[in-house]
Amino acid sequence: MRSVTAKRLVTAYLVYITTRANVRPIAINGKWSYNTLRADLMERPMGEIPKDMTRELVERVLQQGEIRLSAQLQIALAADQRAVTAAAILVAVASVTLGFAGDEITKAATDIPFAVSTALAGLMLLISAAVCVTAAMPTKFALAGAVPENWWSDGVTERAYEECLWRESCNYTRRIVDNRETLRQNADRLRLGMYLACSAPVTGLASFGVVRLCL
Repeated sequence: MRSVTAKRLVTAYLVYITTRANVRPIAINGKWSYNTLRADLMERPMGEIPKDMTRELVERVLQQGEIRLSAQLQIALAADQRAVTAAAILVAVASVTLGFAGDEITKAATDIPFAVSTALAGLMLLISAAVCVTAAMPTKFALAGAVPENWWSDGVTERAYEECLWRESCNYTRRIVDNRETLRQNADRLRLGMYLACSAPVTGLASFGVVRLCL
């Protein structure tokens, strides 16, 4: 019985997703999935509950949406912590690098190639740290649950219990899509910051060689 209910759950949810977002479902090793989720899902009208949806199934769909939103929140918190930690480490290394450059500049016999290369490497590390900080900046992120006032203003008393839960599950779908895009953007920023940090030594070596050749 549980197996049949689970299959109906997955089927109903995929039908809604593919209907509202024009996404083509695909079967991978006997399991249904979908290849893309169009951003215009949020702009589409809210779907009506299918006639064959039972109360148990609607509650199960809503529960799965809450689980997904909670998991996304945990991922977002971990990603923010990772970005802040990376930024702190990069700032520390950049400070030491720029300190070496400043100390070299103040010497009587300044090694210009070394001073320039370390200064550029330190500057690159500072830029990468700033990019990592942007990945952890406060941003809009949807959570599970609802504001009670929204339920009353939406005419809850005029709808069936199953329809109210189904409409809330549609709201969860939109929130999940928004959160996924936010997580992707922050991950791209953190990835860019790491790339810049890894390129700092290369920048220093390249500038050292160029300045050496020019002198």
